[in-house]
Amino acid sequence: MFNSAQAKVEKEKHATENKVKNLSEELGTLEDSISKLQKEKKSLQEAHQQTLDDLQAEEDKVASLSKMKNKLDQQVLYNKKWKKWTKEIKKNEQKKWTKKFKKMNKKN
Repeated sequence: MFNSAQAKVEKEKHATENKVKNLSEELGTLEDSISKLQKEKKSLQEAHQQTLDDLQAEEDKVASLSKMKNKLDQQVLYNKKWKKWTKEIKKNEQKKWTKKFKKMNKKN
């Protein structure tokens, strides 16, 4: 009976050792998976941050270009007004000189 109990204990010990071995292997596999996922997560976070940085840089460029466009639009408007104003002055001067010339011709 002692041998039978001892054999039973040995069998249970062997089964338990196999379970521990299998669980240890599974734990190792899970640890590898976790490590790979953590590396992938870090890589994705870095890529995400780089994308955010790139986006901010592009938004800054857009803001700068918008300011430049507004300044140029103002300059174009100013130039149009200047052209119109000088045209009016020229027109008025021509009328003025035409009147003077006509007066001079009437006197002669």
